[in-house]
Amino acid sequence: MKAKKIISFCSMFSLVLILSVYYVLSPIGVTDQSVSNIENNEGVNVEIVDGESAYFKNLDVLKESAYLEEIKALDAIVASKDATSEEKVAALEAKNNKAKLKESEKSLTKVIKDKGYENAYVEYENNTINILVSKKDATSSDAQLVIESIYPLIDINKTPIVTFKG
Repeated sequence: MKAKKIISFCSMFSLVLILSVYYVLSPIGVTDQSVSNIENNEGVNVEIVDGESAYFKNLDVLKESAYLEEIKALDAIVASKDATSEEKVAALEAKNNKAKLKESEKSLTKVIKDKGYENAYVEYENNTINILVSKKDATSSDAQLVIESIYPLIDINKTPIVTFKG
């Protein structure tokens, strides 16, 4: 439990740090010269996104890094000489389950985005599915639309929790 709190704190701290650096380094204005350079494909191409898209991308990056660390730990158990065969089998099953959850999260995110929401984030946590969607002035009918769109794809024992960020 303490490790989860530490990971959560580090994740949120990293998010704040990355967003702070993003806003500090984001360009204040664009000159005519830089516009002509971009139009002529000269120099470096830079994608400028709004803060909300960066927030959702950062959530995905943090989730991916946590996933890779968990997979690395499970691989270490499988490769360990000291681990029993039961521990190795359990680690392989956990690795398989993590991969399935990751794919499910990706497909649910795609379904939500296909419904017209620009940014969406899905994360499985125990028996819940945490869904964060970008929409200003969201209503309960928006939440119902999100739940109805993903409901055929989720396990009946999982409870979807929809939160809107606007």
